[in-house]
Formats: sequence, structure tokens, C-alpha cells
Amino acid sequence: MRVVRLYRPDRNPLRRSSDRWEAAVVAVLVSLALLSLWPAVWIASAMYESGVRAEAAAPPGRALVVIRYTTGRWRSPDGAVVAGKGLAPPASQADTIRQVWLDGRHQIAPRPRDPQELALAAGITGLGTALTAAGLLAVVYMWVRFFLNRRRLTRWGDDWLVADRRWRRPRQA
Repeated sequence: MRVVRLYRPDRNPLRRSSDRWEAAVVAVLVSLALLSLWPAVWIASAMYESGVRAEAAAPPGRALVVIRYTTGRWRSPDGAVVAGKGLAPPASQADTIRQVWLDGRHQIAPRPRDPQELALAAGITGLGTALTAAGLLAVVYMWVRFFLNRRRLTRWGDDWLVADRRWRRPRQA
């Protein structure tokens, strides 16, 4: 509540114009921070949906006969036998059958992500987007506050010079 009281508009005669400017800047930056949540959620959901689409478009795993640890052959969806290099566990023997995933060129591709992996990656991306926006807004706030404080201190010094002239007693000889 103390922070809200600091920035709320009021008719306090001691409130400086720079205080009112700072309150307006804080209101705008808080609004922008709240509005930045929408793009963060949108980016996260778009990332999740594209991962789900990629997983659905991936052809099912094919059986791979390992000739050596990393060389194998498999059948493409059109029935042609394709040979190439793939990953196999170190303890694999020759003629071990493993499930692999193929890309559009019928070459071995990484396994599609699980829905949990997609959700975690999307959540981290959304959180990173929101934190980046908040960080940028915090930098803007610090920059504005720096210049407002410089202006306040200059005015304060000018006011003290006026008060010093007004209150100073003439020196007696």
C-alpha cells in the first residue's frame, strides 16, 4: 500500500511536478508490463501448437537393423530401403532392431518431443518473454528516474540559492 500511496495523484502542495511525472511514467510502465503478458502467452501457445503439429506430421518410427553401432538400413514410407548413419546405444550388437524417426528426406531425425517436453519448453519461452519485457520496462523506469532526479536536484539547488539570499543577514562592519 505504501507504494500505491507514493504514486497516487493527490493535491499535496509539497508534491513536485517531477513526482507527478514519475507517477505517470510508473502507471504507463505497469500498464505496458501487464499488456506484455499477452504476447508472452501468445508466443508460448504458438510454440506449443507448432510442436504438436510437428509431432503429428512426423511419420511413425521405423525399425532399424544396426549393422554396426551407427550404420543402419531402414524402409522409407514408400517402401524403398535406405541406408545411413544413426545413433545406437554403445552396447548394441549387430542386427539389433531399434525404433527411429525419419525426416522428410527419409533420413534419421531426432525423436519428436513429448507433450510434457513441449509444455515445459513453451512455458519457459513464455516466462522468458515476460521477464525480458519486464526487464526492459525496469530499465526504462531507471532511466526516467535518473533524469527526473537530476532535474529535482538542480531545482532543489536553485531553491536553496533563493532561500539563502532571502534569509541571509547583512554583514555588519
